[in-house]
Amino acid sequence: MPSENPNLSGRHDVWIATSQDVRSIIAQARIYLCAGAWQSAHELLAPAVVATTAATDANPETLEALGLLLVACSRLGHIEHLAQGTAVLREALALGVPLDPESRALATLHALRQMIDRGNYAAAASVAATLCEPWIDKVSCWTRSRVELVAAWLSARLGDLEAAERSALHGALLAEESRSDSLLADALVAVANVRSLQRDLIGAQRILAQAVEYYWRVGDGIGRTTALVNRGLALLFEGDVVGSAAAFTESEASALSLGRQDSLLRSRLGLGWLAARGGRTEQARRLLLPAWRAARRAGLKREEVLALEYLSEAYLWASDPRRFLPRTRAALGLCRQQADFLDPEGDISLECRIREAMLAHVEEHPSQAERVALEAVEHARRQRFPWEEAEAWRVVGVARVAMGCLDGAFEAFGQSLDLFLGLGEHFERWYVEAWLHVLDGMRVAPRSNSTADAEAHSPRQPQGGSSNVGEVQHTEDLKHWLRHAQVGPLAWNSSRAGLSEASRKPTVQATAPPEIAPDTPPPPSPTWSALGLVTRSSTLRDTLLLSETYAAESIPILILGETGTGKDLLARGLHDLSGRGGRLVPVNCAAAQRQLFAAELFGARRGAYTGAVDHRRGLIHEASEGTIFFDEIADLDPEAQGYLLRFLDSGEVRPLGDTRGERVETRVLAATRRDLHALVASGSFREDLYMRLAAVILVLPPLRDRLVDLPLLIEALWLRAGGAPEDRETVFTPEVLRELRQRPWPGNVRELSHVVSRSIPLLRARGAAAARARIQNRAGLGWHDGSHGQGQARSHPASSGDAGSAAARMDSGGGSGRDPALAPTDVTPPGRASAISPSPHRILAKDPEGNWPESLLRNALDVAKGHVPTAARILGISRSQAYRLYKQLRGSRG
Repeated sequence: MPSENPNLSGRHDVWIATSQDVRSIIAQARIYLCAGAWQSAHELLAPAVVATTAATDANPETLEALGLLLVACSRLGHIEHLAQGTAVLREALALGVPLDPESRALATLHALRQMIDRGNYAAAASVAATLCEPWIDKVSCWTRSRVELVAAWLSARLGDLEAAERSALHGALLAEESRSDSLLADALVAVANVRSLQRDLIGAQRILAQAVEYYWRVGDGIGRTTALVNRGLALLFEGDVVGSAAAFTESEASALSLGRQDSLLRSRLGLGWLAARGGRTEQARRLLLPAWRAARRAGLKREEVLALEYLSEAYLWASDPRRFLPRTRAALGLCRQQADFLDPEGDISLECRIREAMLAHVEEHPSQAERVALEAVEHARRQRFPWEEAEAWRVVGVARVAMGCLDGAFEAFGQSLDLFLGLGEHFERWYVEAWLHVLDGMRVAPRSNSTADAEAHSPRQPQGGSSNVGEVQHTEDLKHWLRHAQVGPLAWNSSRAGLSEASRKPTVQATAPPEIAPDTPPPPSPTWSALGLVTRSSTLRDTLLLSETYAAESIPILILGETGTGKDLLARGLHDLSGRGGRLVPVNCAAAQRQLFAAELFGARRGAYTGAVDHRRGLIHEASEGTIFFDEIADLDPEAQGYLLRFLDSGEVRPLGDTRGERVETRVLAATRRDLHALVASGSFREDLYMRLAAVILVLPPLRDRLVDLPLLIEALWLRAGGAPEDRETVFTPEVLRELRQRPWPGNVRELSHVVSRSIPLLRARGAAAARARIQNRAGLGWHDGSHGQGQARSHPASSGDAGSAAARMDSGGGSGRDPALAPTDVTPPGRASAISPSPHRILAKDPEGNWPESLLRNALDVAKGHVPTAARILGISRSQAYRLYKQLRGSRG
């Protein structure tokens, strides 16, 4: 029957059934699908639907055929077709197209799957609520089972493991009723996943073995690959490192032979995690960084966050984790940010907290590590995650050892061991038992503390231990844990014994081995100081070192910081250090015109719009083989955000008026002073654009958080402004510096730059005392018009939602519109006229002889660095008048 919504599929490249006997084709396709013959089902259904963009027929039968075809596509890995077809089905649901229960269930199934893949859990939950309505009872067992399995997946992502288990078990019963071994294997995998999340590791392993057998029986290689990935994870949680590696390696080979990129990605994530936990940092990086990029390209949010989590663990379990502190902070920060966005109460968010506690311990903040780990314990208990709770107690124990609280550490390790024993875990339990043995020996015989004595006592053999437990105990991975410099019990025992020996023999110099010696971070590249980013602050130094790490990568970088912190300088440095042959092309998003943004970005052909009289290259073309920098990205309107998102997704540029696209290779940087999280939450900024831009986030600290750099910055800015080195200390005396350290500096380094540059002409005109007085009266208080009294600061910009809002108001023309440093101020003795005292309304005026005072114009040009329009604004005169005066000044000099 004709569709009541002619636009249903007119906006998509879709499949529309045209066969008259589509019902018989659907019946035959269901037989293939029940048997797991995905390719046969695809070949049967594909001819029944015709690709077109001008569809006028969209009846329930064609949509049912489309839904079944998408089931086959999802197993065969046809990602593009899956996305297009799902868009049609979701549109049918949104527009209220009349559907029979079977078609509606299939449309709901694919809509839920896509929402979960993209991390839209809240929207998926609202769609899943419709599955409780009476119409679902009229759906076939096979379709209902698939819907239940997706519902179980959603409930697990939302942390409701009881609901997930109910849905998975119900899906298994329905699969048995449908007599489909392939579907039953899928249901068993879903049940095993829930059991794995509940950390019933033995039960999950047993169920997965049954699923693999079913897949093997029906010849479903794709399903078997998925089951192998899940089996590898279950074995990893169980502590069987050797078995887990074998399962992941087998699934990787199977995914490569089948061409399944999603299964290949998950296999390599598992192998990367194993390498991370074994201290093989470089191997982990080689696996996890490409996996992270692949997950971002495919839009797999959970896998993207897992890659970051495992990468941070690789850095933390490195032989010397202090070498990787900037990278660890960056990976963990981005991971926590995205994990909280997916589900703040979920398992990944919890695991991020545990790794943050480990990071605090490595940074030698044991009290903070204990506090964060105890919060993770409460989180794990609340959400019933026993494996994570055991890990959190383990970190609590290590932190308490560093604090010297050995009894508390013994108690924490005991809690961890009890949980690991209950889970049947065979790896971390040995590590925890080693700690308990070392601490127990301390309590019984504190003077027996040599490493040889600690190694002589292996961990207690558990009752009923299997033969391969001893194999796991003696793997290199376990040895790495026991001897780890920061958290290993044998390393701690050895270092304590070494300290005791040193106290008895003070003449012996104790030198730490190179692999555990304190690591001094390398100095930042000279590129930064050449650009003006000079610092002694550890926070900014870490940001610069992290920038150097990612400078040569092609991934987007988002720079955050208040106005005046140097975001443009950081972008310039990233480009200079990238080694790219192209240009750095800045784009001021705050000044972008909505109607012309696409033409500015992509270019335009002649006649594409009114006024386009010639071909025009876009900014992205200008940045080819270089870097394009979107400054103040948060100010882009939604339509312009869509244009930018299109380029980030495809990498293609199609000029306005052209029909052909062209790929352009360029690096994308973006910066903003605003809170993008709040803008995403309010709907002002696109979530998908944010996720693509925030591959790496660099945060520039405000000046008030790096006041240790104040003398260094003043010296650099003074020399750059042309001041004599010997004059600087006469203006910026120790007393002045003490006062400046108490100011809020809402304009940050930009405000400081103005203060320094304005003090130089003031010093020359009126002396050091007047320059000091002006600085003490106004410097560091923000951009104001002089209405505040001496020393009275405006409200701190960081207290508002828009960091640097005071500076932003000045930039946009708010306030008085004049430069406050040249506003009148009373710094001369009473009764004496000032030599440079302009009126508040007309600063520049002729002298009694009818001549213009050239000194004022010269001073204004010095402050404006030769820019005549800026000098005009400083002096309060028109631009044309300033240009006439400038010509007269040049003529008088010539």
